[in-house]
Amino acid sequence: MNDVREASPAERGVSILEGDGHLYTNSQHCTDVLVNLNKYRQSGLLCDVTLKCEDGVLHAHRAVLSANCDYFRSMFCNGMMESSSHEIIIKGVDYDSLSLLIEYCYTSSIMITQSNVKKLHVAANIFNFQEVQKACEMFFTRPYLDRELSDSESVRCSTQLL
Repeated sequence: MNDVREASPAERGVSILEGDGHLYTNSQHCTDVLVNLNKYRQSGLLCDVTLKCEDGVLHAHRAVLSANCDYFRSMFCNGMMESSSHEIIIKGVDYDSLSLLIEYCYTSSIMITQSNVKKLHVAANIFNFQEVQKACEMFFTRPYLDRELSDSESVRCSTQLL
């Protein structure tokens, strides 16, 4: 069995002497915070919003969604009705795509497959997740894919939303 040794504070960060002070920066801190927030989300802990779509319910943190997505930032920070609502109904997006996008907010990773790329691209466009949109479009154009989509369907799907 491999023993995984946790990095010491000195290994995880950078220390800089500034005059009389000592600035320590932990390069892993942001990742650690998001990992913990994702664990909280998965456990339903400290979640302050529930997103309902036609085939499921997801719990999340408004601050994380807002920090990742202009759509949610506008919804939660500009006095819209949803800014004080605990439950938000999301229309036009399936549960699987919404779940992947929420997971992406916490992990910065998303699994794009043949079976989800079309719906995920639509959802990423609705919520303006530009990097996910680009990743879906790159997936569409992978020349070595053995997929059910024809080239014309791929082009149509990726351009109709722009």
